[in-house]
Amino acid sequence: LAAGRKLLVVTAEGTILAFAEPAAGSVTRHVAADSPAPPADEWTEKAAAVLDATGVRDGYALVLGLESGRLVEELVRQSSLHVIAVDDGRAKVAALRRRLDAAGLYGTRASVLDGDPAAYPFPPYLASLVVSETPDDLEQAGGRALAGAVFHALRPYGGVACVWGSPADREAIERIVRDDAFPGANVRQAGEFVLLARSGPLPGAADWSHAEADAGCSGASADELRSPAAVLWFGASERWHKYPGQNQVRISGGRLVIYEQSLLRAADVYTGRKLWAVDLADK
Repeated sequence: LAAGRKLLVVTAEGTILAFAEPAAGSVTRHVAADSPAPPADEWTEKAAAVLDATGVRDGYALVLGLESGRLVEELVRQSSLHVIAVDDGRAKVAALRRRLDAAGLYGTRASVLDGDPAAYPFPPYLASLVVSETPDDLEQAGGRALAGAVFHALRPYGGVACVWGSPADREAIERIVRDDAFPGANVRQAGEFVLLARSGPLPGAADWSHAEADAGCSGASADELRSPAAVLWFGASERWHKYPGQNQVRISGGRLVIYEQSLLRAADVYTGRKLWAVDLADK
């Protein structure tokens, strides 16, 4: 960007640089504050228990409703999750944003949104984990409406919602998720928690596991998903190029696997999140 006789540069890593004519004085540098980790408390134990019960430690986590924001901080510190919190209390949202920013976590590992936690318009299939700091407050949304909103956001192939408190009524949740609006839903008890998981693929979804679609070399996708459909994510930096004989793309188990010029990499097919990459040049 060029403005005010200055050249402003934003790097891919998030650094902002400003260049101008030489002037007297020292260069102003903005350094992130060094914020110590909060002392251990009940939320430290709660976050550890949630992670152990669900087995989820990476991907995207939604925290629907805030009390103090401590669960958000602990999930970030105890796992590799990127945590997205929602609450309609602007003061709580602002305070948590400031704490996360001071710790160097805001925008890189956590985000806090202002809105209704029971009805926020998240894209589908986003979350590997859904929890709340204030589960009792979510009951006013109604059991079926809340279950529908949570299930809508859960990622296929194992996304888990972890419930405790008064909404943790296993039998009631099982009754709600029996119909066709909750494909792949299963409910189980894990100590004080009730877990609602979204297992397996979307109904009608199919893999593209071989060069000719499948092991039978049918040359046609067995995928039965039809419109309405929409783009879930776009990753320009990860686009691949058509090098003759060098590019291979497969879809399997909710993963997009790409081989291009000796680099084998995988991404989450529902969010575009990078899963892993292996350079096979020397192998």
